Amino acid sequence: MNLTRSEINEMRRVRLSSSVRASKMTPVEVAAQEIPGGNEHQVFQTANGKRALKITNPPGFGAEGELLSYLDNLVLNNYLHGDDMRVEAFLEASAGLQIVITQPWIQGTPALEEEIRCFMIGRGFGLIRENSWCSVETGIRIFDARPANIFKETETGMLIPIDVHIKVPASILEEAWSEQQTREAEGSYEL
Repeated sequence: MNLTRSEINEMRRVRLSSSVRASKMTPVEVAAQEIPGGNEHQVFQTANGKRALKITNPPGFGAEGELLSYLDNLVLNNYLHGDDMRVEAFLEASAGLQIVITQPWIQGTPALEEEIRCFMIGRGFGLIRENSWCSVETGIRIFDARPANIFKETETGMLIPIDVHIKVPASILEEAWSEQQTREAEGSYEL
């Protein structure tokens, strides 16, 4: 199925409005401690230690600064990496709208450059420039794949992307949003 960009945008708007969770707790009540973050978020570990809680720095959303691109990236990380990123709330700040998301807390350390290289090549990606990879087979492009954004899990030694940026062909984006909607309909919510 070939969709136009406007059809994809409308699909995202409809699915987002039906899938956003309204958290009953404020970030301050949920967060136990702030973790030094990047340029895109304030980062906290939840009080129970199970999830990272991230609040976007206004006025933009993520690396590209656009709301829909930011939400696409969350869904694509869930789809391609098996992550569990969740939109928890929207906050109004003096500098603009903020999005509160959570994802599983990864107990580990930043991966080494060589580990990331082996990980990406093993998944069928070729280096296109520093920290940027592309799969010729699928057209998927992954950016910002650097040690701060890919962790090596302490217990398993597995590499876990936690904050990479993904661009995909429209067909994969449609499939990812469809799977996200299904996951949210079937899943239970526990912060």
